[in-house]
Amino acid sequence: MERYDSVKACVLLQNMISLRNEICREGNELFERWKPLIKNEEFMESAKNLSYYLSLRSHDIRDMQENLIHLGLSSLGRLESRTLCNLDAVIFLLSNMVGGNISKAECPDRSSFFYGKRILDKNSERIFGAPNKKRHSSCSIKANFCWRRFPRWMISW
Repeated sequence: MERYDSVKACVLLQNMISLRNEICREGNELFERWKPLIKNEEFMESAKNLSYYLSLRSHDIRDMQENLIHLGLSSLGRLESRTLCNLDAVIFLLSNMVGGNISKAECPDRSSFFYGKRILDKNSERIFGAPNKKRHSSCSIKANFCWRRFPRWMISW
């Protein structure tokens, strides 16, 4: 068994913080371009999270994911409904692992962590209808578009 390497964990923590900062910057820039096009106020929060998620997915984070998995932490694979909360939770755990005291490293509370999932479920039902109790899967649509532009079909609902 390999021994825990606190230096590698410190480097991973700094990389996670840098990634989060970059995602916030890129996501906020993207959201500001979308904002005037959004007609439904209820969609604002979801659109902001989507901008962060798309920003994250534009980065190659495979090495970071492998390092996180090696430490028993999130692989950042299922964070579409709570992008920043997930990143914050991982940063919080890494910070505690290395004995750091990073002021922004706060663990999101449980209700805020799952708030995005509730919104995603509500919006999915609004678009696709109520889930079928006999089916345990959902559909995933991947649009071939430049993620920096807001697809028109997302604005109308």
